[in-house]
Amino acid sequence: MINDPILTPTEAIEELKRCGVHRSERTLANYRTLGSGPPYLRDGTRPRYPLSSLREWAADQLSPVVHNTTQERQAGAALPGRETS
Repeated sequence: MINDPILTPTEAIEELKRCGVHRSERTLANYRTLGSGPPYLRDGTRPRYPLSSLREWAADQLSPVVHNTTQERQAGAALPGRETS
């Protein structure tokens, strides 16, 4: 992690977009409160996101690659945000 770039929330949003995950800065702030977002650290009072951790989290937010809607339905229970209790 020593050579891992550390991103501001604004930079983190742009990196998430490049990864295909669209979130707002306000959503990241809510995630920090709830503990449900990407791992972060603090520079004093300012949150910062290690690039490698941010990319790993973004990859976990995406569904598996599917070729048709049948595969999508079969994978549905495992998709982020579709957990059943």
